[in-house]
Amino acid sequence: MKRTIFLSLLIFCSAFLCSFKEADAKKEIDAACKKYIKDKNIRGLSASVIKASYDLESPFEKTFYFGHSRKSPQTNVKEPTQFRLGDLSKMFVAALLCHFIETEELHLSDTLEKHLPKSFKMPDYHGEKVTLFQLATHTSSLPKIPTIPMKDYQVSVKEIQNYLKSFKFPKKPGSRYELSDLGYGLLVYIMERVSSSSFEDLIKEHLLNPLAISTLYTKVPASALQRLCEGYKGLFPVKEHFVDKDWCFFKPTRGLVSNTVAMHSWMKFLLKIEKTPLDHILKHLLQISYTFEESSVKKAAFPFIVTPLSSDKALTTYSIGGSYHGFTSHMAFIPDTRIGVVILSNADENVEPLAKDLLDILSN
Repeated sequence: MKRTIFLSLLIFCSAFLCSFKEADAKKEIDAACKKYIKDKNIRGLSASVIKASYDLESPFEKTFYFGHSRKSPQTNVKEPTQFRLGDLSKMFVAALLCHFIETEELHLSDTLEKHLPKSFKMPDYHGEKVTLFQLATHTSSLPKIPTIPMKDYQVSVKEIQNYLKSFKFPKKPGSRYELSDLGYGLLVYIMERVSSSSFEDLIKEHLLNPLAISTLYTKVPASALQRLCEGYKGLFPVKEHFVDKDWCFFKPTRGLVSNTVAMHSWMKFLLKIEKTPLDHILKHLLQISYTFEESSVKKAAFPFIVTPLSSDKALTTYSIGGSYHGFTSHMAFIPDTRIGVVILSNADENVEPLAKDLLDILSN
């Protein structure tokens, strides 16, 4: 009897301490976000956090909303608010590639010529051809964006083809990491050709539907347009975006739109919080694929940069993010301890430092 009472008290005390820590974390995260927004003059921001460490009885999950999504009429950022994802879009391109690797419809060692039409003349480097692996790991030596005239990123496959006919590699493919929207655009084009399906249909069938994600879009439906944020550069709203168009070559690489709910679900998948039908692709998506020569601690895994959390916390941290035309997003997560943060904002101010601060709070 005494043993039963003791165990009951121990469980109660553990739950109490855990609840107290979670309440403390909420206050710290809320304060850190508010300070960052004030210091950087950010219009609106949403931050979602997960801590599912094995010593917790249940995952700590919380989403915070701050500021305004639109100036006129003034609208607060809240759960349904949609943000432009920018570089976070590349996660879904890479994950879709992992699906094709698993089904063996594509192999990372494949050269591009194997899957491009004969009319599509891909350049080589002294006879060395670019592979899908190099596209996926941003080591193809292709530029971020082709140097051709375009408005709002509107460019056709034919224009890309013509550009590549005369393109000369500045360095050997595989020799250096350099973010390339062009490379990821080619990945999408190849996956569409192999499957005879559109990118929109592919991510719905193979990524979003299996995870029950319904509020991430390649094209924002009319019903969600009023929930879409207005992007800001400083104090001024940005009116025109290539992602508003029905289609363009670069739309899958930077043009996806989502609310924090969908990104939170995606982060739970990356952290293996629950079993999902897509767990088999994580071994490809999170595998370290490149080590930077200039840094002994910086690596890459398909779309992610992999570094220690900080100089005094050697926790392997995966991150991806960037700014695009009045929007900034960042996701950072630690698979080993199952901690993650995703931040979406409608300002062009870098939010990576805030994401690191929130990870640091969660890792204590």
